[in-house]
Amino acid sequence: MSISKNIRRKIPEPIPVDDYFLIELTKGRYAKVCACHVHLVRGKRWFFVAANDNPDVGYAKRTVGARGKKHTEAMHRIILGLDPNSEFDGDH
Repeated sequence: MSISKNIRRKIPEPIPVDDYFLIELTKGRYAKVCACHVHLVRGKRWFFVAANDNPDVGYAKRTVGARGKKHTEAMHRIILGLDPNSEFDGDH
């Protein structure tokens, strides 16, 4: 009997800390999100992507889209309300 690869882990709930929440990422990392923005990112599976120049810092991203049309979304761009195709750089 084999176990299907489609079995998905439960999406972890944000962890409340004072006036912000911790969102669990992959690789044992967490993203700190203001309580007023947590509704934008809760209920989604996020992963950690290291920055090119420093593996200790990076970005929270998620994969979206149907098979063949997948792309990634960055958490900071969602919180800032930036369209995925926007020319604005939201992390500087």
